[in-house]
Amino acid sequence: MMLYGLKQLRRGDASSRGDLHELAHDFSSIVDSPEFPCIFSSAPFVRQEIFFGLTEEETLSSIVSLLKELCRRFEEAPDAVGVIFVPQSGEATLEDDYQLARNIVRSVVEQNELDGNSAEFPRPGQQDWRLRLDRTELFINFSSPRHKRRRSRNVGSHFTLIVQARSSFDKPLFRSAHSRGEIRRRLMSYDSVRPHPSLGDHLHPDEHDALHFFLGDEDQPLDVTQS
Repeated sequence: MMLYGLKQLRRGDASSRGDLHELAHDFSSIVDSPEFPCIFSSAPFVRQEIFFGLTEEETLSSIVSLLKELCRRFEEAPDAVGVIFVPQSGEATLEDDYQLARNIVRSVVEQNELDGNSAEFPRPGQQDWRLRLDRTELFINFSSPRHKRRRSRNVGSHFTLIVQARSSFDKPLFRSAHSRGEIRRRLMSYDSVRPHPSLGDHLHPDEHDALHFFLGDEDQPLDVTQS
C-alpha cells in the first residue's frame, strides 16, 4: 500500500489499487467544488499537494501504515492533505463509524508506545492532548457515507480520513474569526443541521481536539479517545 498524488492517479500509477482512482475522483468532485463549505478545500488540489490511499478493509495496521507514510510526506510538504479511504464490510451504521474512528485513534496511540514516543506526550483525556505519530501532530476529519444530515462530513462511498499536519491546520489564516465565520455560514446552507457545537476554536483552552475529529448527525459531543 502507498499514497498516490494527483499526477500519479492521472497517469494510472494506482491501477493495481482497484477503486482508488474512482474514489479519488468522487472525493474531488465533492470537495474541490464551489459549493463545499470549507473555503480552503480547493487549495491542495491547486498546489498538487493532496495524496490518496486505500486500505485493506478495516485493517487498523494498514491505516496506521498509511498515516506513517503521510507523516513523511508532511516533512516535504507541510501543507499537504492526505485522504485515506477505508472499505467496510456489512451494513455499517454511523455508530459503527464512530467506533472505527476510536479504534484508529487508539491504534495510533498504541503505535507511539511501540515506537517509544509516548512518554513525553499528554495522555488521552488530558486537556492538551494531541494526536501524534512519528512526532508529527495530526488533525483528522473522519467522514462517512452514513452522514446524512451533516452532509459536509459525507465525501463519498467509503469511510474516509482527511488528514492534515496540525501545524498547517493551526495557521492564522485558517483559524481567523473571519474564516471560521464564513465556513459556519456556508455550513448552514450545505447541511440540514446547524454547525456542530463542538466546532469551536480548537486552540481555545476549553476546547479538545478529541471532540473535533468525529461529528455525528446530532449535536452530542463524540470523544474519539473514549474506549
